[in-house]
Amino acid sequence: MTGDTVLVTGAGGLIGGRVARRLVERGHRVRATTRDASKRSAETRDLEWVTCDLSDPPPNGKLFQGVDRAFLLCPDEAGDPYPVLGALVEAAARSGVGGVVMMTGMGPDRGPTSRFRLAERELQGSGRAYSILRPNWFMQTFHTFWRDELVRDGRLRLPMGTASVSYVDARDVAGCAAALLARDALEGRIFTLTGAEALDHDEAVSRISAAAERPLEYEAVEADAFSEHLRESGVTSEEIGLLAGLFEDIREGHLSPVTNDVAALLGVPPRAFSAYAAGHREYWRGDGRPSA
Repeated sequence: MTGDTVLVTGAGGLIGGRVARRLVERGHRVRATTRDASKRSAETRDLEWVTCDLSDPPPNGKLFQGVDRAFLLCPDEAGDPYPVLGALVEAAARSGVGGVVMMTGMGPDRGPTSRFRLAERELQGSGRAYSILRPNWFMQTFHTFWRDELVRDGRLRLPMGTASVSYVDARDVAGCAAALLARDALEGRIFTLTGAEALDHDEAVSRISAAAERPLEYEAVEADAFSEHLRESGVTSEEIGLLAGLFEDIREGHLSPVTNDVAALLGVPPRAFSAYAAGHREYWRGDGRPSA
């Protein structure tokens, strides 16, 4: 499928940017969306950039004109993924896009009203060839969302108890998306992307501590106390509710399974958490913010 035009949403972000770069390297033309024009990376100057807010549907029909395939994700700021992804699927179908790879999240089929699952069903009923990626939480969360607390306090306080998570490296997720978009045919499959092992947070922070060569610890806190802390920090009730549900999923063990889907798509094992920690040690030393 080299030479096709691929729309990549969220190309200013952690996953979309990597997907776009990999597709350009494979010889594809890439139309890339970003909400913030300042996030147009110098590494992706070969892209056709479109500045638009995907969290404000419906998308402009011109977005998909001339597009052969599309990579769809919901931006973090959108909150509810269903209206965003649903509108994008509808626009892609209306424009005759041949195939769609959608990224949702691990385990959306546990409840019939899951917003990600509703979006997946929209895609499955759209008549488009498709693949769906359900990644677990990204390893990169430790040096983005949780870095400041680790550096400041030497301690990560979260309401996860002793539960384990099979964190996956964002680079592997992007690699899987690019590999699917470059295939001759999308087979209507769902892939659950995890790392090679499930770690509890004592072990995960211990590996980061070893890599950073400084004492770092994990402290399990009560869910109600954590929610109150977020509320005092100005986090909205909607966001607190969303996070509470995510942390409950972790405590109940729903994010601990390990799959072989990354290796099946990439032909190599997923990156190990220890390798991720070693490659990003400068973040937790507090002496720099290297490239993610």
